[in-house]
Amino acid sequence: MGYATLPPDASLQEGGTSWGVAAFMAVGGLVIGAGAALILAPADRPEVAVASAPPPPPPAPSASAAPPKVLTPVEKAAAGDAEAMAAIAAKTIEQRSVEESIALGRGRSAEKVTGVLKLGKTLEKNPEFGNDPEMHKRLRELANDPEVAVEALFITSKLQGTGGPDVFYDVWTGTRKKTVATELAQSLLFSKDVRAKASDALSVALDLRTTTDCEEMKAVLERAKEHADRRSIRSLGKLNLKFGCGEKKNEDCWKCFRTTHLLKDAIKTSTKNPAPRLR
Repeated sequence: MGYATLPPDASLQEGGTSWGVAAFMAVGGLVIGAGAALILAPADRPEVAVASAPPPPPPAPSASAAPPKVLTPVEKAAAGDAEAMAAIAAKTIEQRSVEESIALGRGRSAEKVTGVLKLGKTLEKNPEFGNDPEMHKRLRELANDPEVAVEALFITSKLQGTGGPDVFYDVWTGTRKKTVATELAQSLLFSKDVRAKASDALSVALDLRTTTDCEEMKAVLERAKEHADRRSIRSLGKLNLKFGCGEKKNEDCWKCFRTTHLLKDAIKTSTKNPAPRLR
């Protein structure tokens, strides 16, 4: 847009307000008017209501907590409460009710379980205690108690050294009776995680019990003559038998090493190396 110019003969002094001043005022009025229009325009527009999100619903009233159950003296005794148990124990057998006698028995069982669980927590915090032979003896003793045997064997499975497998082997082979403890000990002993922690001597004892191939047995005997202890004596003695195979079970199962000194050397090693004392 071009700018307006004053006529050459225009004068600010003649005829009152000059043309130039009038033009200037006109242009200025347009600019001011446009600016005012811009400023006033928003006020002239209708307000647009902005929808706001509804407030969240109030939290549902919480159900009032039920009051704690008050245990009777018999229930406390059954749960292992020492004071309640002492009160029942102070009575003569004739004075006790059936419920009291049962509660006392349950309380004593609860005490045992609590003690074993505390032992497990101690070993968890101090794993080095699991290497103590006296701890192995304690766990072996607990495995004899049907009330806590499973928990004791569970704790034993967490030991980091060779003591755990030694305990399991002793529980498994320590009696001819099949019990919950002996079957669980056998299962844990042959599990992958526990079996890997067995000592060389125990590994030989286990392999002598499970190997059936003659050539594989030769390899076991090579290890036995270096590492076997008294836990292998019985299994090695059975290898002296020259029957048990063939259709009539009258053939020698172990011909492959009869001409060697492997068996003799393994037996000699096993007799001079004591097994861990757990009882």
